[in-house]
Amino acid sequence: MDFRRICINCMHEKPVEGGTCPYCGFRNEEYIVSENELVPMTPLNGKYIIGRALGAGGFGRTYIALDATLQVVVAVKELFIRNICYRDARSNVSVRPEDQGLFEENKRLFLNEARILAMFNEKDNEGIVNVKDFFEEKNTAYIVMEYLNGETLKSRISRGRMTMDETLKLFDPVRHALTKVHQFGVVHMDVSPDNIMVLVDGRAKLMDFGGAKKMGSNGETGQISFKKGYAPIEQRDINGVIGPWTDVYALAATMYYCLTGERPVDALARQGGAILMKPTAYGVKMSKAQENALLKAMEQNPRDRFQTVDDFWNAMNVKKGKSILIPAVAAAAVVVGAAIAFLAFGRGKPAPVTTDSKAESTASVVEEVAYEVGDAMDVEPGTYIFRNAKNYDLIIGIDSGFGDDGTAVKLKKYEEANKNRFFVTDKNGEIYKLRAAHTNSLIETEAEKAGETIRQYSKGNGLGTEQWSFIFCGHDEEKDKDKVILKSASGLVLAPKDGNPEEGVEAVLAEYDETDESQQWYMMWNKKDDSEKDVIVYHEGDLVGDVEGTFNIASSLDGMTSACVNDDPQYYKEPTVVVYKSEWLTEGDQPFLFRFEATGSETRYRIYCDKQGADMCLEFDPDSKQLFVRKASDSTNQLFRIVYVSYNRYLLQAYNEDVIGFDLKEDGSADGNPLLVRNYSEVKDSRLESWLLVKPHKESQ
Repeated sequence: MDFRRICINCMHEKPVEGGTCPYCGFRNEEYIVSENELVPMTPLNGKYIIGRALGAGGFGRTYIALDATLQVVVAVKELFIRNICYRDARSNVSVRPEDQGLFEENKRLFLNEARILAMFNEKDNEGIVNVKDFFEEKNTAYIVMEYLNGETLKSRISRGRMTMDETLKLFDPVRHALTKVHQFGVVHMDVSPDNIMVLVDGRAKLMDFGGAKKMGSNGETGQISFKKGYAPIEQRDINGVIGPWTDVYALAATMYYCLTGERPVDALARQGGAILMKPTAYGVKMSKAQENALLKAMEQNPRDRFQTVDDFWNAMNVKKGKSILIPAVAAAAVVVGAAIAFLAFGRGKPAPVTTDSKAESTASVVEEVAYEVGDAMDVEPGTYIFRNAKNYDLIIGIDSGFGDDGTAVKLKKYEEANKNRFFVTDKNGEIYKLRAAHTNSLIETEAEKAGETIRQYSKGNGLGTEQWSFIFCGHDEEKDKDKVILKSASGLVLAPKDGNPEEGVEAVLAEYDETDESQQWYMMWNKKDDSEKDVIVYHEGDLVGDVEGTFNIASSLDGMTSACVNDDPQYYKEPTVVVYKSEWLTEGDQPFLFRFEATGSETRYRIYCDKQGADMCLEFDPDSKQLFVRKASDSTNQLFRIVYVSYNRYLLQAYNEDVIGFDLKEDGSADGNPLLVRNYSEVKDSRLESWLLVKPHKESQ
């Protein structure tokens, strides 16, 4: 097998290296590795080759993978606890010394969970998914399991709710799996439509034990995880006592969703007085005994609920005093992590719909549930653009200088959507990180205060200002799109400065106002348009390899001190490059222009001065350390390279990597001073070494 031809999405070997996978339509080169994610093709345990990430939760990350020995596709879950784990340069997982005890305890539980599930394989083969392997590596632990093909229950219900009989039949193996797990003293803690998969053959499987806890435990691990609408009140309390009754609530809430098509009112909202509607109020056909059993399973006080899944199930399967015999179905499987071959374009993401000449859709940007205006929405991680509700022609974008730390977020034309896409990543409850797609830079602020400009940074500033939630603002029937407000963790929102959605206006933090249309955005899933030219992103220190053409070389010190050639023999024996003050920004100005031509060797350029002759180029003289204009030859001293500093600012380097610059005179002027080539450590003022490559107003004649 040629691993260079492996598709990291389906792990099939493609006929050729690169390009679109003929089996699943995926392009490896378009995949962007998220923060703290294993790089695709990483080997584990000497036999597993990691593909793309399938999903991430508070306690782990799951990847598609290839068992290179058996040549079968598997899923691999890695213990990686959000907020305390990080990955070093060698992909090893590390934690702070003060968190080491917490991590080791979770690793012990993680591996113990794998051992329990492996025992199920021997004792109850038709009930539990096959756990193939588990091991420790990279300072953490891994579980290898079957890779399953199907769709989430949430996706299934998005096409229509289920009848009572269909629900009971589907959930019978799920409750069977929970009963088995509870016998081993483990509580699942995350039963929800996201974590139940319906396989292509109709079987139901319960997924993701990443948040499972021992019975009777509370929040002693410091990690509280819950899903709005499905988590009972004790799960929201760090001191809440967890038991089978916790899963009973979540199981009943998930069944409620299947029957009604509506997410149940959240337990915290119910505590504040919100009413949980009876399923029959939505037109659900069920017996009174079944409705009473379902509502009892969702009682707020754990003592008032059924204490076991079997008690709940027996009550649900009684109608008019008689037991209902549910036809046997394939038994449930317990899956550690999201080991799924998701349909269409991924989890919760529909096949794209062509609108406005772009591939966009908002139909499944969020959970298929009814939101009230002001609700925080559950959003599937993915790539989006944001169009302003008040000025639909504009989107949120990054100002010039992709990749530069501190570059402002501004309103851009919709036509620039391809280079102004954003990743929604790192979900933590209903809070997410927002990143620029071209650079993977975080979208955040340096301070949480109204009026603060929102910018991109390659690394977070540690203040938590990169955290955003998406607040539902209503559905636009005409556009058939939902509107959202992007709210930071401080409660302030992303909005055009002064509420003015015009091109070029900065995005800033503003006071939340759900009635202000300028704060509202149409959040659209956006697939890259391959017909558009890629934006080349450079970071500080990168070699630049795409500069071609004629430029004025101007100092970034003031933008008006330009390089030129002095060929007056009374000053220099041969044409020498000097600097002078030039009003080159005026239409009538004709400064010296220099033509950059790539040589095809080590990202090196020759820099020609056409006014001295078409074959005359710059050459570095190592003795005088000056630049002269000489006839083009094979001399390496005629080869220069361009190093990115920041937007349109570059260092020019000679072949020996010394930088080109100039000195100021005592009066602060520079006119007539020669360009010098010297080691960067010798430069007194780095601004004198940084250059703008400016396109001329008129090409030289």
